Parts: sequence; structure tokens; C-alpha cells
Amino acid sequence: MEQKKHWLLRPVAWAATIAMVLGLELIAELVCRLGAWLVLLASGLSTIAIVILATLFGGAYLSLYFYAAIFLPALLVTFSDKIYPSHHAFRYYFVSIYEIIACVFLIVAAIIGVVKGGSLFWFYAKYAWLIIAGIVMIVTGRSESIERNG
Repeated sequence: MEQKKHWLLRPVAWAATIAMVLGLELIAELVCRLGAWLVLLASGLSTIAIVILATLFGGAYLSLYFYAAIFLPALLVTFSDKIYPSHHAFRYYFVSIYEIIACVFLIVAAIIGVVKGGSLFWFYAKYAWLIIAGIVMIVTGRSESIERNG
């Protein structure tokens, strides 16, 4: 029989969820900087060398990009639920929808020209990663709460 957790752990779980989402933003930045660095390294090579390297190792980077966007939010939900289980996954809906709205706002700002500076490919890649992570967090949080509550 599972023992009921103290009510003070609920705001702790909210704070931990928000802190972990900020950590996700840092990880998104690191993943996209890694991609930009790899592209910079390859830019000095011949076209055939770039094609061969992209064919051999491009899948590894894409796997890292998408695996991190799917695995880390699911891990976030698990850790947050260990602190205090979410009954209806509201904390994941709230935090993820806020994050998704902010990302869409920044992407639209870049499209209309408010955000300026070199190539915006990695800017878009970062916020697309965060949108994917937010969707995964909503789906995982909801499925965990349904499974727990029956």
C-alpha cells in the first residue's frame, strides 16, 4: 500500500519541474551548438568528403537530437512524479503549453525579421526541439497520470 505524500511536496514538485524545464532549454542549446560546431568543422572539407561524412555520421547526430527530445522530458515527468504524483498532469500541461507558446512566439519573431543575425537554422532547430520536448512531456505526463489513477 502506497503511503500518501505530504502536501508540501506539491510546490516542491512544481519548482523541480520548472527547474528541469530550464535544464531542458540548456540541453537544447548544447545539442544545437554541437550541430553548429560539426557543420563548422565540415565546412572546410571538399564536397565529396562532406557527403561521405554526412552519410556515415549524420544519422548519429539526428538520433541524438530526437532521442534527447523524447527521452529527457519522459525522465523529467518520472522525477517530478517521484517527488509528488500529479493527479491530472496539470503541471505538465501548464509548463509545456507555456514553453510551446514562447517557442512559437520566438520562431514567428524570427520569421518576420525581429530576430536578426547570421543563419537562423540552429535557432529554429533549438525551438523546434523544445516544442517536441513539450509535446512529449504533455503526452507522457498524461499517460502516467491515467495509468496511476486508473
